Amino acid sequence: PHAGWNTIGNRIKRYMAFKRADKYIIFNEAQAESFCNLYKIKRERLYFNKLSIYDVNRILLKQDVLPVKNEVLFFGNIGKYKGINYLCEAMTRVHELLPEAHLTVAGAGTYPFDQPEYEALPYISFINRFIENDEMVELYSRSQIVVCPYIEATQSGVIMSAYAFNK
Repeated sequence: PHAGWNTIGNRIKRYMAFKRADKYIIFNEAQAESFCNLYKIKRERLYFNKLSIYDVNRILLKQDVLPVKNEVLFFGNIGKYKGINYLCEAMTRVHELLPEAHLTVAGAGTYPFDQPEYEALPYISFINRFIENDEMVELYSRSQIVVCPYIEATQSGVIMSAYAFNK
């Protein structure tokens, strides 16, 4: 589990769900052995799905949405392991060197840091809700770069989406 997700409640939910499952889908073979050992399951019950570029998102692309110079995007669920606090802190330093830079943090969740401190800054915007596909495509299209300041990760659909938009 990611940082902040290894609560007793989540462990119980995972245990109950895993006991009922016949098969499991994981995103890489490198972690298969540790997954099987941790959850006491046989490797034959695993299926592997390799992530690739989410180019299907490009069907929603609108030609009139162009990248905005120095627009930085963080996209995804909000959680401790995402490192958004480090990104916001870094953005205050970036702003000193590049005053026209702007950061958009888009995704639903609870911020594990003092977010209002950064919300007051005109060069950081927060969209704290679930983002529908058409808005996601617009956010990726407007950004010049997509940043994933994760402090830990096993795989990322955000990165695969960024690749689809050449970010």
